[in-house]
Amino acid sequence: MGNYIVGLIMILAFIILKYIESGIENEANEDEKINDLEKAIASQKSYIGASAVVFLLYWFFYFPGLIVNIMYINDAEKTKKISKETPSGYGCLYFLLVIGLLPLLMYIIFLI
Repeated sequence: MGNYIVGLIMILAFIILKYIESGIENEANEDEKINDLEKAIASQKSYIGASAVVFLLYWFFYFPGLIVNIMYINDAEKTKKISKETPSGYGCLYFLLVIGLLPLLMYIIFLI
């Protein structure tokens, strides 16, 4: 059972790293194309609804909730970079990530 959990964690880490890596490659091209309209739209974006969705996903489906949370955080980081201000719900996403990772970290610590 322990090897199964470790395997799932390794697969999840691989998926997350690939997602982040693809986002980094795309950022270099996107920096040059930001205009005033994109800045105005990005400044109005909110992640409060996304935080509620992530919270429910954590309760019902832990690993998909974790993946969706990281995807929303990545999107919120892009929005923050474009609009030069922190979008609403940004802190909620990070809080949910920390709270969401605690059970996984505790399980790994007690497994060892």
